Amino acid sequence: MKSKKVLCLIVLTLCSILLSSKQGYAEVFDWPVPGYTTLTTTYYYSSGNPHSCRYWCDGKPAGIDIAVPSGTQIKAPADGVVQSLANLGNTSFGKYFEIKHDDGNITLYAHLSEFKVYNGQRVYRGDVIALSGSTGNSTGPHLHFEMSNYDTYRYYFDSNYPESDTTINPGLRMLNTTNYAKTFTLTSGRYTGVYTNSNLTTRVSANAWTGENDEDWITGVGRNSSGVLYARISYPVGSSRQTAYVNLHDVFVPGNVNEEPKTAVAKSKALYKRKNSGQNSDYWIDAGDTVYLLTKDDGWYQVMYPITGYSYWRIAWLPESEYNRIMPSPVTIKYTFKNGTVGTSYSDWVSASNGTYPYTWTKASGSLPPGLSLSSSGTTATLSGTPTQAGTYNFALKVTDKNGNTAINLFTIIIEPKTLAISYTFKNGTIGTSYSDYVTVSGGTSPYTWKKTSGSVPPGLSLSSSGTKATLSGTPTKAGTYDFTLKVTDNNGYNNTKSFSIIIEPKTLAISYTFKTGTVGTSYSDYVTVSGGTSPYTWKKSSGSFPPGLSLTYSGTRATLSGTPTKAGTYDFTLKVTDNSGGSGTKSFSMVITPVVSINWIFKKGTEGTSYSDWVSVSGGTSPYTWKKSSGSFPPGLKLTYSG
Repeated sequence: MKSKKVLCLIVLTLCSILLSSKQGYAEVFDWPVPGYTTLTTTYYYSSGNPHSCRYWCDGKPAGIDIAVPSGTQIKAPADGVVQSLANLGNTSFGKYFEIKHDDGNITLYAHLSEFKVYNGQRVYRGDVIALSGSTGNSTGPHLHFEMSNYDTYRYYFDSNYPESDTTINPGLRMLNTTNYAKTFTLTSGRYTGVYTNSNLTTRVSANAWTGENDEDWITGVGRNSSGVLYARISYPVGSSRQTAYVNLHDVFVPGNVNEEPKTAVAKSKALYKRKNSGQNSDYWIDAGDTVYLLTKDDGWYQVMYPITGYSYWRIAWLPESEYNRIMPSPVTIKYTFKNGTVGTSYSDWVSASNGTYPYTWTKASGSLPPGLSLSSSGTTATLSGTPTQAGTYNFALKVTDKNGNTAINLFTIIIEPKTLAISYTFKNGTIGTSYSDYVTVSGGTSPYTWKKTSGSVPPGLSLSSSGTKATLSGTPTKAGTYDFTLKVTDNNGYNNTKSFSIIIEPKTLAISYTFKTGTVGTSYSDYVTVSGGTSPYTWKKSSGSFPPGLSLTYSGTRATLSGTPTKAGTYDFTLKVTDNSGGSGTKSFSMVITPVVSINWIFKKGTEGTSYSDWVSVSGGTSPYTWKKSSGSFPPGLKLTYSG
C-alpha cells in the first residue's frame, strides 16, 4: 500500500486553505483572522521527531502565533463542532478551544479574551467564534493557531516570494509532515548541489553532503538576488541537523501548481531526473500511485510520486505526452445552480466532465435549501423540489468517477422570499355618493391579513377583507386626494405592500330658477334655490355685476336679490354656492332692469255718430308692450287696440 501525502495549501490572496482530508475530499479553509498576516512566533515541529508532539514540541508550543490586537474577531475557517473549550486562567493557553471539522481535521485557538461559542456547538464558515486576547502564559495580544489531524505542521513559502520567518506571504504553503519528511531523499549516492547560502555560491563541506536515504526536510523556498529559485533544507549531520540551500531545478516544493493529486491509471518508466537529461527508469510510476503535479514547464511535467518499498517520495520529470498517457484527465464540475423562490418549483443541474463514467455525487459539506433534494443521473447532478425557507445556502458537491478521481465545487444558492402580488387599484369617488371597490392578492397561502401601514383613507370609508380581497366601502364625506399604503401578509408570514391614491370629488350642486326683470324705481325681490348638497350653504357672486340698488342675501337653500333698481340695463353675473362638505355649483344669470314707462299725448274729443280714431304712444319701456284699461269705461262704440 503506497503512502498517501496530505497536502494543505494556504493561499492568502484568496484567504483560504485547501486541505486534502482523510475522507478523501478537499475542504476549503478560510484564514481565521482576515487581514492579519504577521507571525510573531513560528514553532512548527520537534527537532527530534516531527510526529511525536501535538501541543508542545521541545518545550515550545506547536503551531503559529499571529499578531492581532486584543478584541479582534476570530472566524471559523470551515464548518465543524466546538470541543475542548476551557479556561486555564493565567497558565498555558488561557482561554482556548478546538473545532473538529467535517473532514476530520482539527483547528485550535488559544489566548482568547472572550468565547463566542460553547462546547458541542455546531459552527459554520465565517461565524465569529471568539475574540483575541492575551490570556494564559502570553507575552502580548495574539492568536495562537494550530491546524492538525493529530500531526504537527510545518510551513513553506511560495517560490515567487522571498523567504521570511515572520511574515506570511500570499503564497504561503502549509504541509502535513506525515509521509513528507523524505521528499528530498536521493535515490543513490550523494548530491553535491548543496550550498551554505541562498545565492548558491558556496558548497557545503563534502562531509556534510546530503546522501542517499537521508531524511531531508524542505523548510522554505524563495528567489535569490540573481532571480534563481531555491529551496532551504534541513539535513541530518550525526545527531543534529544543519541548514543548507539547493537549486529548485533539482527539488521543487509541492503545490506550485494548484491541482489535486491524481491516481495513475497506467505504468511509466519514461522518467527524467531533469528535463531532457536522460531517462532514469529505476523506479516506475505504478498504476494506482498517487501522483502530485508540481509544475509545468515548456511541455514537461514535474511530478512527485511514492517509491514502492520505501517510505519516501521521488521527484522526476515527464514529457507531456507521457504524462497524459498515464494520468487520468482531471474531473471537473461545470456550471452552477440558479437562485430560487420560496413556494416556486425548482430544478437545476450541474455536470461532470473529463472523468470516466459512472459518476457518484454526494454533498461534501454545507446545507441544501430546505425543500430541495439532490439526485444524479449520468454525468449530471440535479437539485429539485420546492424551496420552503428563504435564505442563502452554501454547500459543496463532490463527484467521483469510476477510477476514484474526484472534484469538489462550492455553490451558493439564494432562495428569495415568496412575493405576494397585489392587483388592481381603487377608483375615485364623490362626496355623498355610496362607494365600494376592492383589490386582490395572489401568490400566497390563505388566510391573508390586510392592514393600512401609512397614510389615510377618505373619511367615511373603511377597510374590510375577505379571502384574497381587501375592500374599501362607505360614503365619502370630504373631498380631497388621499394617499395610503396597504400591507398584506399570508399564513406563512410572506408579505407585500402597495401604495394607493384616491381622489374624492366634491358633489355638484344644482341651482334652480332664474331672476325676473326689474324696473328702475320699482321695489324688487326674487330668489333662486340649490339642491343636492348638505346645509349650511354659502352663496357668493363669483363674476359680473348685480343691478345697482340690488343686493344678495341667502338663507337655507335660497339666495335672494332684493332692493330698488336705480339704473336700467342688462346685468350679467354668476353665482356660486358651496355646501358644508365642499361640494359646489355655479350658474350664470342675465338680468334686465327697465326704465320708467311714459304715455305720451291724450285722446281728442269726438262727436256722437261721427267716426272716431286717435292714439297715444309709450316711451321708456321695452317692446313688445301690452296695453289694457286699468279703470273706468271707454265711450260706447269705441274700443282699444295696440301695436308697437
